[in-house]
Amino acid sequence: CGKVAGGTFHSFCNMILRRYSKLVGFQGNFTILDESDAESAIGLIRAKLGFNKKEIRFPLKSTIAEVISKSINKDIGIEEALKSDYPHFTHWAQEIKLIQLEYQNYKKEKQIMDYDDLLLYTEKLLKENNDIKEKISLFYKYLMVDEFQDTNKIQANIAYLLASEHKNIMV
Repeated sequence: CGKVAGGTFHSFCNMILRRYSKLVGFQGNFTILDESDAESAIGLIRAKLGFNKKEIRFPLKSTIAEVISKSINKDIGIEEALKSDYPHFTHWAQEIKLIQLEYQNYKKEKQIMDYDDLLLYTEKLLKENNDIKEKISLFYKYLMVDEFQDTNKIQANIAYLLASEHKNIMV
């Protein structure tokens, strides 16, 4: 039982990234933003860029956070995320892309990650560092994913990367 690990994708990714964070440009003591803190950071960036003073209604920080998160988790562009759930904001796509870019830079500079980053950077780590992927995949001989139907594209990619050596995955 000492070699059994369990948890959510986010907790597992946090554990992996604490060990290998330098390989994706972070220190091991990075801070994780909760949803409220992430929205606040986006709100600061939105205000800094002057998008909160538009004559035509600009999306709220919570809406921007949702669009960015959907874009990441579904591996789609901002435009597509807007079209599917916020078609009335599609004309703000370029501005939201700029906010997303500034938000990524802000997080990197401050050594903070949001929940989506835990997934993104773990996937990046495993894709770009074959020796680390192999080491982790060899360690976890069996992989079980509960409620696999609820995983998003990045989570599924991580699961397949983790199972790459033994090919023992149960969903």
